[in-house]
Amino acid sequence: MASDAARFPEEEEENETERLVSTRRATVRRKRRGLTWRDLKQPRIFVAFVLFAGSIVCLVLVTYLSIKNTEAVEEAHRQRTFFHLTDVELDLAYDPLGTVSSKCHTKGHPEGGGTYGRFLCYTNKALLESALTFMSKTHTKPSWLFVGGNIVAPGASDFDAVRHTIQTFTKMVSDAYPARHVFPVLGSSDMFPQWSMSKKSRTYFAELSHDFSPWITPSMNVTFSKGGFYSASPEKGVRVIVLNTVVWCKEYKPHAGEEIGDDPFGQLAWLEEELVRASSTNERVFLAGHAAPGFSSETSELIWHKEFIDMYVSIVRNYFGVISGQMYGYECHDDARLVFSDQLEDRWKVLTVMNLAPSLSPGVGGNPAVRTYQFDRAQREMSNFWQHYVNLQNAIDTRKVSWEEEYDFLTAYGLGTYSTQSWGDLHEKLSLDRDLFRQYNRRHYVLRDQNKPCDDTCWEKRLCAMYTYTPETREQCLQTHGHHTQQRLYYKPSSANCWK
Repeated sequence: MASDAARFPEEEEENETERLVSTRRATVRRKRRGLTWRDLKQPRIFVAFVLFAGSIVCLVLVTYLSIKNTEAVEEAHRQRTFFHLTDVELDLAYDPLGTVSSKCHTKGHPEGGGTYGRFLCYTNKALLESALTFMSKTHTKPSWLFVGGNIVAPGASDFDAVRHTIQTFTKMVSDAYPARHVFPVLGSSDMFPQWSMSKKSRTYFAELSHDFSPWITPSMNVTFSKGGFYSASPEKGVRVIVLNTVVWCKEYKPHAGEEIGDDPFGQLAWLEEELVRASSTNERVFLAGHAAPGFSSETSELIWHKEFIDMYVSIVRNYFGVISGQMYGYECHDDARLVFSDQLEDRWKVLTVMNLAPSLSPGVGGNPAVRTYQFDRAQREMSNFWQHYVNLQNAIDTRKVSWEEEYDFLTAYGLGTYSTQSWGDLHEKLSLDRDLFRQYNRRHYVLRDQNKPCDDTCWEKRLCAMYTYTPETREQCLQTHGHHTQQRLYYKPSSANCWK
């Protein structure tokens, strides 16, 4: 018997047409209403939907990561870093078994453990190598490195010993940072005898420039060989001016037959010329020296001759608009010197700040330290700094060295941005909040102040040392107990003392 399809071909064709029409109508309805859960139960549609949705998610994610990566690259390019390594006081005669009474030169320490140094002794090669390793791992390509003076441990036997230590140091740093900008500063122990020179100045500085030959270029050597100071431009729009502040210090003794004079080696006149040139070429300036002007936070002694303080403070006031930062060392402690406006109506305005970084050397009893600065390349202004240190007692106990972050300046003091005025705000906080000052004091000694309590007198002296530069203003500051007052004492040197 023939099948029903064969018997009724017209009916079968009609049924097929109805199915096609029904399918098309269903498709149209599905398109109008979109996909439903019922549709997604069909395997092919479900797989297609997952693939489509996944591609959209991937596209969005890739776009987001690309934007974030671009922002990160731009930010990294804009934010640059440089190191400040000061008061290294490298001692090539250091003995890990040496006694503290002999500055770790004579064996006899009963406990040993001095592989990476010992409190009240100077820096050995192992400690310096650990610092350079830490720095190179943290920032492989810093913009530059300031070496803040006193590269050589005090007590060198002769000028040849000074030069040998500088040559050793130069090679160690050059090996860690080849082809980097390194700006050495001369300190008091980088001379022989200390605070003096055993040869005429031109011969003396010319020989030292040879020891710094990887870093001192011929153009820089024009003034370095004359007086140990120089200027350089590590990148467009930035100028570094390195000063020989030793010759302005009260302890400096010129070579026999040479006079200090009103402006040793013509350095102050040269400094003003460099600042004028930087202003005319729209450059931002970083000043670096060894000892800052003002009073020692430890001894309360005036460090520079008063006439040189007058000249220098007057110059940096006049050109504060081109100065992005000032880096100093010498005191081996963490501190700062603020220069306020000399105009009564702007007496609260901080014009420029001298940053005093703590030493790598544990010779004065603090933990070894290295500082990292960050500056905004677009604004050509400093934006923050980080202090790093070694817990030396732990290194002695474990015979292992570990560099750690001590603090982040902005975070530690609750400051929104880094600026000269933020330092003024911090100074005011320190004068009002004793708990905050105690934290500042611990950092002053790089977290090792157990035996150095700071009473009321100490507190007042420290606050006054941060912004007074003459005995008269210091005494008046002490009478107000270091507080900010409506009669803030501003320092204005008399024009008769200023260099012309």
